[in-house]
Amino acid sequence: MGVVGALTVSRDALARSLSTVAKLAPANSTVPMFSGVLLRASEDGEVVLHTTDGMVASARCALDASVEEPFETVVSCKLLSTVAKGLQDAPVRIETDGASLVVRCGSYVTRLRTIDASDFPEFPTVGAAQAVDVDSAVLADMADHVCRMVGKDPSRPTLAGVLVEAGGGRIRMVATDSYRLGIAEADCSGDASLSAVLHGQTLRETASQLGGTVSIVADDTLASVSSGRVEYVSRLVEGSFPNWKSFIPTGSASEFIVDAREMRDAVTRVGVMAKSSPQVTLEFADGELRMMTNSNDMGEATERIAADGDGRSLIALNCRYLADAIGPSDGEVTIETRGETAPALFRSWGTVDRRCLLMPVRM
Repeated sequence: MGVVGALTVSRDALARSLSTVAKLAPANSTVPMFSGVLLRASEDGEVVLHTTDGMVASARCALDASVEEPFETVVSCKLLSTVAKGLQDAPVRIETDGASLVVRCGSYVTRLRTIDASDFPEFPTVGAAQAVDVDSAVLADMADHVCRMVGKDPSRPTLAGVLVEAGGGRIRMVATDSYRLGIAEADCSGDASLSAVLHGQTLRETASQLGGTVSIVADDTLASVSSGRVEYVSRLVEGSFPNWKSFIPTGSASEFIVDAREMRDAVTRVGVMAKSSPQVTLEFADGELRMMTNSNDMGEATERIAADGDGRSLIALNCRYLADAIGPSDGEVTIETRGETAPALFRSWGTVDRRCLLMPVRM
């Protein structure tokens, strides 16, 4: 068969674009089409890469190329991405004869089997017109904080989502697995108001791939997260998100302030003894926070750090959840406690304001 489509593209642009869409192409899908990436090369020199998991989300990325003959075809995304990453720094020529895709770079040549593109799903379109805009680094920071706390119980699918709300120049993300509650807030721009529940895993994967200013829009069934020539579209999580505001404790509390990095490092050290029994006891007294772990199989560990606050407090928490609550902040973390049986509230402020509510464990 003769060549029916051909283009030449930068190795870096190809590898980078494939990496951007690859996470939404499951490598072991029972439907081979969904393990593939659709390549659509147009006469105007634009190449669009499109992937989908066939159920929840789709990704699209456009790049420039020298297109000699327009074409569209589907090829294994994982395989093509692996090939592109290993190529030498030289122009890449891609040709197709309708049944296979030939990739040439320098003296390297490989032929990949293709799939007919006619059955590949169309990229979904979100009906909303107004967007909420937020800096990509801020979005990634927010998603990283709350997506650690999404639920994994298949009988409660709503908890696998992240509530995204925006309005009045602020954007908020909320997630809970019923044992902990994560909240992240930051400034945003745009006139639109927004309230939608996005799939947590998809949000976390896509947020880390974007740069510059990110636009978020949603209608009744779909949400779009895009930046420049990259766009991710996901179905919304069905059902009502829990009334998270009712979980936030009110009334008097003991309040303590600690250095985030110091506490994070200490939790890592004492957590070595919390593998089989992931419990860490926090005791606040006399300007100190004492952290203790104990394992019948391994031993015990204790460490003290400075804690600014009055009074005394004792509470036991899940060690891994505690590390997530502190987060990556290098500033101060405020900890509110209301006794051994009430949840503890962690708060930190910065470009992203974080809160995390942790349910205690029995001592």
